[in-house]
Amino acid sequence: MPTGRPSGKSSRRSGSGSRRGLIPGTRPALWINTIVAWGGVILTNTLSALGKFKDEKASFGLFGYYPQVTATWSSRLIQQLSYFTMWSNIMVALVTLMLVVNPTKRTVWRKGLHLSALIMILVTAVVYATVIAPYNHLQGWSRITNPWQHIVTPALTWFVWLIWGPRDLSGKGVIPRCILIPMMWVGWIFLYGWQTGEYPYGFINVPKIGYLLSIRNILVVLAGALIACWLVKGLDLVLRRITKR
Repeated sequence: MPTGRPSGKSSRRSGSGSRRGLIPGTRPALWINTIVAWGGVILTNTLSALGKFKDEKASFGLFGYYPQVTATWSSRLIQQLSYFTMWSNIMVALVTLMLVVNPTKRTVWRKGLHLSALIMILVTAVVYATVIAPYNHLQGWSRITNPWQHIVTPALTWFVWLIWGPRDLSGKGVIPRCILIPMMWVGWIFLYGWQTGEYPYGFINVPKIGYLLSIRNILVVLAGALIACWLVKGLDLVLRRITKR
């Protein structure tokens, strides 16, 4: 006999998704976001593997200093995939594709990965604009791929999220899951640098500034990212109340 009360199974199932509808235009916006992100990832890695980027004389300890490290297509691809920029763009590409497939399903893991993509691509844009861009002289294909991955994809990703979402980044386990991928990158880049003697950025150039300063700089960036996580969660709450989504 019907009782008017949803079954436990039905209740649990609805709990894995959003109780509020999507903002109109969400899926098309996410499609554009994922296509742009994947386009930048595929083009940059393909050109890198083919050796189409013009070689610049790199400073001691940075990517490109030892030509033998990237003598083959596979080694060039591995090094390109070792940039935090590439990790953040791949995260955006994967997460937006995941959201396109099912934008209303909001589990703790999906929220954590979504927040991670937002924070990682934000860090990419901010660090590039403040630390790298002033000293970066673009030439050849880099004039296309560099702004694509450091400016266009970050700006588009944040624009899409601010306007369409999907909303709801709440939950106690979201932030620990959010920093998991960045921590994996930190572990990978120190391992890669130890093997090759090359690092992607000056602020973690171990051969030049040492492990202590490199680790300190990484911790500063991670601390800033954690603060950004809480701020974005707060902004998400405000946007949910405004849009009622």
